[in-house]
Amino acid sequence: MARLVARARIAELDDLQGLQRDEARRLEIIRLGVTHNLLTRYTSFVAIDEVVRRDPKDALRPVAQPSPLPEGVSELAVGGEVATAPEPGAILLLASGAMAVGASYWRSRRQRRENEAQT
Repeated sequence: MARLVARARIAELDDLQGLQRDEARRLEIIRLGVTHNLLTRYTSFVAIDEVVRRDPKDALRPVAQPSPLPEGVSELAVGGEVATAPEPGAILLLASGAMAVGASYWRSRRQRRENEAQT
């Protein structure tokens, strides 16, 4: 129950902090967050693992740690390989622009012929 009350109080103090910054209010948010193990705007959680997983006598060696991206996110989001082909949207934009220019050209050409025929 105390954690729920602390969370509500942090939300209230955080709203007031958005209206007018106050150092005492900020310290109260931090105190509540640390006391009740709650994440706040001013606190975060850091995991510290104190278990040694290797023999201290062994030399350190780099390990490639995989970091999977969320589904649907391309490698470009993290500086992966550069795309070799334009995006589909760019191709569609260029194609529609070319069609508009072509249609305008043919319309003006047809109008010119009609005007020449009338004269």
